[in-house]
Amino acid sequence: CPLNNYAIGRLRLPSRKKKLVHRSYSVSNTRVLKLKRLLFLVSLISVLPHPFYAQQDSSRLSRLEIKSLTITGNKTTKEHIIQRELTFHLGDSLSFAQLEKECSDSRQNLLNTSLFNFVTIVFDADSSGGVRVHIDCKERWYTWPVPIFEFYEQNFNTWWKNPTLNRMDYGINLNRYNFLGRKQILSLILRLGYAEQYGFSYSIPYIDKKQRNGLIFSLLYSRTHEIPYICFNNVYVYYKDNSNYVRNDLGARAAYTYRLGIYNTFVADLRYNQVHIADTVRKLSDVYLSRGFATMNYLSVNLGFIRDLRDSKPFPLKGSYLNVALNKTGLGLLNNEQPDFWQLAFTLRKYWKLNERLYAGTAFKTRWTGNGNVPFYLQTPVGYRDYVRGYEYYVVEGQSYGILKNELRYQIVKPHVKKIPFLPLEKFNTFHYAFYAGVFADIGYVQTLHVQPLMMNSLSNATLYGYGVGIDFVTYYDLVMRVEYSFNKMGENGLFLHFNSPL
Repeated sequence: CPLNNYAIGRLRLPSRKKKLVHRSYSVSNTRVLKLKRLLFLVSLISVLPHPFYAQQDSSRLSRLEIKSLTITGNKTTKEHIIQRELTFHLGDSLSFAQLEKECSDSRQNLLNTSLFNFVTIVFDADSSGGVRVHIDCKERWYTWPVPIFEFYEQNFNTWWKNPTLNRMDYGINLNRYNFLGRKQILSLILRLGYAEQYGFSYSIPYIDKKQRNGLIFSLLYSRTHEIPYICFNNVYVYYKDNSNYVRNDLGARAAYTYRLGIYNTFVADLRYNQVHIADTVRKLSDVYLSRGFATMNYLSVNLGFIRDLRDSKPFPLKGSYLNVALNKTGLGLLNNEQPDFWQLAFTLRKYWKLNERLYAGTAFKTRWTGNGNVPFYLQTPVGYRDYVRGYEYYVVEGQSYGILKNELRYQIVKPHVKKIPFLPLEKFNTFHYAFYAGVFADIGYVQTLHVQPLMMNSLSNATLYGYGVGIDFVTYYDLVMRVEYSFNKMGENGLFLHFNSPL
């Protein structure tokens, strides 16, 4: 049967037609009966094998053996990095339906590496059941000297509410993705202005031939003239000193990663941190660091497991994602190591395709702190990376929280590929885009053990819920832009802009 990228000859049984010769002769009835029985037996023997052989050939042709694999377009990327993401291998014997699915899954795995803008996988077969697979990749631009012009705010919306240039950072972030063609990432950062940062990170996903073990190293020094030191009425209160730096941070990290198969990753990392604050900040808040100290040194260890089955990491529509992490801050190995607590984090996301254009998704995330001895500096409030939509202007202080997000999306414009004729660089002149409209509803709860009525943080230890509508724009280089109109439980509403996937 003719199918896309696949052709196979039809099975035909050999012809058994014979020329009949009629002769006239005289025989007895007994001999005629014996002759008829003999002819019937010979005919039966000659006919029976054919259905058996036909069934045997049909069974053989239902399994397709991958006999060759070619890869093109990888001018920088090493071939073994590409083969690591494939769910099939040379010599595998698969049915046509299985081979189609494996090629589709492998293509999505390659796109999720963020090494390629486009990936095409085609295959064809001959009548013997041999399959030739061809993979063509369109590599991205890997060197990004990204200028830094950022505002020191929890998100774009809080800055846009009161736009000012006084809290602006500027500098350069030099990233070399796919370093040495081995999916390594080398990053250098030079940030000046409001909050200064200097550092580097080096990610090596594979250090062995089986491509399972990896390493990550990073070092970062930062200092700033202004920091939040307390939460009042669900917003941060800042202290600023234009003449002196009010906080200095030094952080170093060494991590080990183990990738089991394609979709499972184990992570273990050890971190060292040192933070020093101005004496004025210490007087303003005796809980900013542990025990009211001006300097804090500590070690932390993190163990995590990730299972990622999403069809697209930047903007998933199908699949699931699971992340479980256990963190211990304060190992008791340093002199005067003040913080001592542990946290358990759990994230589960699920995505469904309901019909040709309709999609649904849900995400649940929780972080639970083992004890309440968490200094203000180390708290992770809701309102930054994790937030309930409709509360973008607020910071919800607490040590533990849970957030459930739900969304229903309609695909307004299916993914389209366009080419910009006046751009000579192939890595930029071909791009894809898509538009989605959706409705959403979020609910969350943040628990704090340090209830301070004078601070009027009414959103802590209370149920939060928000809902609204939005439009998503998705394009190449993992770019996502969302415009949402949200409502919260306080009757407030507004238009908000985000630059990542909602779930």
